[in-house]
Amino acid sequence: MKNAIRPVIIKGDVAIVPLTRGYEAIIDAEDAIEIGKYNWAVAIRGKKIYAARSVWAAQSTEMMHRRLMKEPKRLVDHIDGDGLNNRKLNLRKATRSQNAMNGEMHVDNKSGFKGVSYHKARGKWVAWIMREGNRKYLGLFGNPESAHAAYVEAAKEHHGKFARFK
Repeated sequence: MKNAIRPVIIKGDVAIVPLTRGYEAIIDAEDAIEIGKYNWAVAIRGKKIYAARSVWAAQSTEMMHRRLMKEPKRLVDHIDGDGLNNRKLNLRKATRSQNAMNGEMHVDNKSGFKGVSYHKARGKWVAWIMREGNRKYLGLFGNPESAHAAYVEAAKEHHGKFARFK
């Protein structure tokens, strides 16, 4: 017997899509009918959580954000970094490089600032930024805040609207 479709709840101009494990995705209300045709589940990719569904006939997984943007194969970036915020104002097409620019600080970061690490041999803080697959050195600094300020300026210049500072 086929499982019943979980209902999408419309609240003004947004809609809440129930997922598995008690999670919910948010979409624009105008997309509720299309998205509501299917049951959606939680898809965990690293430390990110997304909404997805299994497509049994194709033996594949469809990501909700890609369906909404009509981009089944290309990357779609979540501007705020929240994989469950699938409102169109939060989604944009991106290259792999642009998607990485908008990535969060690495889990193993010890400085507390994106783009900053401690240079043990010099006893100073170093700032780096990735640009076109290459790591660009931004300098040594006396404290992590100054190093991060250099990273922020470089990110604005090199990453533009895809820059993320945390």
